[in-house]
Amino acid sequence: QIDMLLQNFDSEGTLLGSGARNRIKIFSYGEIQLNVKSFKVPNPVNRVVYRFFRKSKAERSFEYAHLLLKKGLHTPFPVAYAVEKSPLFFKNSFYVTEHLPYDLRYRDLVQQPEYPLREEIIRAFTRFTFELHEKGVEFLDHSPGNTLIQRKKKGYKFFLVD
Repeated sequence: QIDMLLQNFDSEGTLLGSGARNRIKIFSYGEIQLNVKSFKVPNPVNRVVYRFFRKSKAERSFEYAHLLLKKGLHTPFPVAYAVEKSPLFFKNSFYVTEHLPYDLRYRDLVQQPEYPLREEIIRAFTRFTFELHEKGVEFLDHSPGNTLIQRKKKGYKFFLVD
């Protein structure tokens, strides 16, 4: 059960990256691998805001992923989201996706000026960004770590995450 992955998040799974704000772990789930993102617990004011007035980041990530897929754009397949709340406060939130194997992140291109075929990939990324705008998507968190790239026989495939 996915609930068990969330309950065991702190003690199981393989951590991806440093996780300064949020933590992402990979879990085996039957025949597939899942990524589980645990969002940072908000500050005291936002614990009330997210409890009563605003959707959690996990719920919004889940909804946006479905929207991207509906528009024909690529993102790791959204599986579930979960939130923990007390009667007065928002506590934790988790977003679960199928694990997506990728060859590089856009961050790799930003941090490594000598990356092989860097200019070619950046040009493809520019075309991808244009496609986003043509499909009415304004990806507000277009930070270097939120775009995964797969090499294909003809070009590249870009995936938005988060």
